[in-house]
Amino acid sequence: LDSPHLQGHLQWQWPGMQGQWQGDLQAERGQGALMLTLTDAAQNARWLAQWPQLPQLPWQALSTARAQLHWSQGWNHPQARLQAQWTQNKWAGKLALSARADLSPQMVHTHLNLEQLRITSPTGQTWSAQLGMPMLAQFQRVRGQWQAQWNANSLQTQGPGNHTAQLLVAQGLWGAGAHQLQLKAQNWPLAWGQAALGITALSEAQVDTQAELSIQQQVIRAQLHWDSPLAGSLHAHVQSTANLHNGQWQWSTQSPLQGEVQTDLPEMGAWSRLAPPGWRVRGRLSSRITLSGSLAHPQWQGQAKGENIAIRSALDGVEFRNGRFTAQLQDQQIILQDFSISGAGEHGGNLRGQGQIVWPAADDSKPWDAADGLVQLKLVAEQLRVTNRADRRLVISGEVDTHVAQRQLQLRGHVRADQALFVLPEDTTPTLGKDVRVRSSHTTEALAQSPLSTSGSWLMVPDVQVTLDLGEDFYMMGQGVTTRLTGQLQVHSNAQTQGQPRLQGQLQTVGGLYKAYGQNLAIEQGTLTFSGAYDNPQLLIVALRANISERVGVRVTGTALSPAIRLYADPDMPDADKLAWLMLGRSAANGGAESVVLQQAALSLLGGKNTLGSEVAQALGLDEVSLAQGSRADTNATGTALTLGKRLSKDFYMAYESSLNGTFGSLFIFYDLSRRWTLRAQAGDQSTLDLIYTIRKR
Repeated sequence: LDSPHLQGHLQWQWPGMQGQWQGDLQAERGQGALMLTLTDAAQNARWLAQWPQLPQLPWQALSTARAQLHWSQGWNHPQARLQAQWTQNKWAGKLALSARADLSPQMVHTHLNLEQLRITSPTGQTWSAQLGMPMLAQFQRVRGQWQAQWNANSLQTQGPGNHTAQLLVAQGLWGAGAHQLQLKAQNWPLAWGQAALGITALSEAQVDTQAELSIQQQVIRAQLHWDSPLAGSLHAHVQSTANLHNGQWQWSTQSPLQGEVQTDLPEMGAWSRLAPPGWRVRGRLSSRITLSGSLAHPQWQGQAKGENIAIRSALDGVEFRNGRFTAQLQDQQIILQDFSISGAGEHGGNLRGQGQIVWPAADDSKPWDAADGLVQLKLVAEQLRVTNRADRRLVISGEVDTHVAQRQLQLRGHVRADQALFVLPEDTTPTLGKDVRVRSSHTTEALAQSPLSTSGSWLMVPDVQVTLDLGEDFYMMGQGVTTRLTGQLQVHSNAQTQGQPRLQGQLQTVGGLYKAYGQNLAIEQGTLTFSGAYDNPQLLIVALRANISERVGVRVTGTALSPAIRLYADPDMPDADKLAWLMLGRSAANGGAESVVLQQAALSLLGGKNTLGSEVAQALGLDEVSLAQGSRADTNATGTALTLGKRLSKDFYMAYESSLNGTFGSLFIFYDLSRRWTLRAQAGDQSTLDLIYTIRKR
């Protein structure tokens, strides 16, 4: 026992972890290694939970990790060395130490020299650190308790971009009823935040930073100073007291607080890097706040101001400017005295707001809980231009009240569209089915760590009841429809709808055109009835061909996701006559033959992107059934031509074309000689033979 000596080999494995220790360890000599491999931290934590008396291990927040520790010489040898390597969640590091310990019954002297410390982040950036001088520490027993003392030192750190920083440690002691610790960090570049965490905000800003932590007995002081010509300045200090009991700090809710925070963030665009891609933010923020009271009842006093705030996204057509706000802090509440911001353009309207945030007090019997907080906010819009894109313009007026209490968010209000124009794309972007979920390892980890992705999310399902009034100037174009819409909708969302928005109400069309069967039909009646999902209203649309003696057109029923389009006539008539009046503006002159051609052409036109035309072609054994203006046989023709086509082989294609205004048709034969050369033959009113050379341009 007077000369400790450990030598041997140990290997173990349990769920989620395996390890190995092998070596010779004694005071003056020895060597060996310790290796740990964490394959599944969650599984390892569940297995260790069988023994509640064990402490929580620090690697439970990791997924996988690997560590190796090598030592040479004994702990009392002047050339004792310790080397470590580790990787965890794509972080990697190397550590090389020279250490020596002199042991005695009442005192331990340690000599530590950090020879090398290298850490590599997931982005491939590397940091290194080195002590300014060997660290000397002394451990001794005072009144039956161990006390540590150390000399002053510094840690020199170098990171990406050849930036350097310092961590200064003042001479101090800890234990046996005496606590004196002082740490000071100087000139830590913001660019290291980008390298370590992928945060690009302000990474190029020149910033002088200084952070200081001081513990004198039970008094704890913290300070932070930040100065930058581009990013502004921040000066903060806070002081409180705590007790150290059995090696753990204990905070009382009655512990006094004292502090002050001053900020002056100049008007600049650097803060745009905190916004989503494509968004730009600028403005000037300033505040002066004092802190007093206790942890249970902090007393805040001060004011925060914002001036010349602007938010812009060119892609979304959003542009808010001339924003300003004034907020007063009183005790345990923030009062938003006034807020205003203008919309895009000279006559963009404005948005005003007032409200307050009240946070709860804590005591020794009940910890602080955000659910006890209260948020009240009222927003009033006056002809606010929300978006100003050429295909998406919206101007609104109205009021919305926001109330948050007991984790429940409530929205109540009435919003009216003063002006709106939405142009829908004719071709929608392909999307994956609802049953498809795409995740990478990064997004999976982010979702697992996000507090909003768990059942313990701070907010419950929002309770929303808002009335939308489309007003008298709400226009929609696209998908074959050009019309004005009027009416009101009730938007609601709650726990019964699982947070999904639901709409109740009817919208009416006022005039407009509906394109079908190659005709621009006048919308005589149009009703969209919402009774649930916002994207699938019931449809009832009647559109008629204008300037003919009969009331003939189409009638659209069903839902937006599954519409049913039928021919319509008042008074009713056979479908063949409806088609003739709709497409030709007169009755069918040649009976059944012309009606068959009209019917096939109508189905092709009506199908559009819904593949009805392809279904007709498939039923006839053809590859193409189409109706188009002009003729490939006569490029000067202006009438409508019906084309039937069939591919006989990979390189051989045959098509028959007939003008609806003519008597004869033309037969075309296409033969691909190569990728660029095509032979085309035509027989009919004209007989030709063409050799075509194709140039493809990107």
